[in-house]
Amino acid sequence: LVAASDYIWCDEEGHACKKGSTCCKTPSNDWACCPIEDAVCCGDEGNHCCPKGYPICDAEHGICSNHLGSYVGISTKKPAFKASTQSGLHSLVIGFIRGFGLELGFEEISECSTESLSSLYELWYSIAHFSGVTDFDKLISIEKLGKALIHLSRSMFMCEAASKQGLSKLEEFIERHKDPEKVIEEVVSNYIKRGNYITRELEQASISNSFDKGRHYGKAVAILFKENNPY
Repeated sequence: LVAASDYIWCDEEGHACKKGSTCCKTPSNDWACCPIEDAVCCGDEGNHCCPKGYPICDAEHGICSNHLGSYVGISTKKPAFKASTQSGLHSLVIGFIRGFGLELGFEEISECSTESLSSLYELWYSIAHFSGVTDFDKLISIEKLGKALIHLSRSMFMCEAASKQGLSKLEEFIERHKDPEKVIEEVVSNYIKRGNYITRELEQASISNSFDKGRHYGKAVAILFKENNPY
């Protein structure tokens, strides 16, 4: 069986490489593994990489060189390991809630909500997918169970604090948006005044991973509802 100590994790979505290798992004924005530790990831279509200290990738001639004129043979990346059933939707939702809440000043509530969702998702994932098709799937499930317990303890603490500090802000926000006509007026006004900031968040979302994509989407939506917007 594999063990967590056998791998290095490339992201929070289940991509990993064997210990002693390096996580690299490919031209298609997927994860790949360079079989060298602390390697230089080349940006060529052939998915090559070079050893530390040899930052110049010459894929055409199959060599890596440095500024002193020394060179070594170039290496090829291999696809990263990935749990077969993992999805980025959870990270997207968590990011949206975090971005929306923080932008509107609901720090306690957004953190409580995201920690609670993370603990429930990771608990479900670890139980439902322990019978994965590979040993790596089982490893991911065990990792998720550990994270679920950590998030569960955090969420209990954060939700207790949120119930004391953050509910009044949320109640004020809900009260302020009970009138549909005023909501539409506020959204249109904020879009006209802050449209460039919304566009900036959407552009950042288009080039981000699942969590940051959701966070930028959340901020873009929050700007439409933000009273006394400082932008």
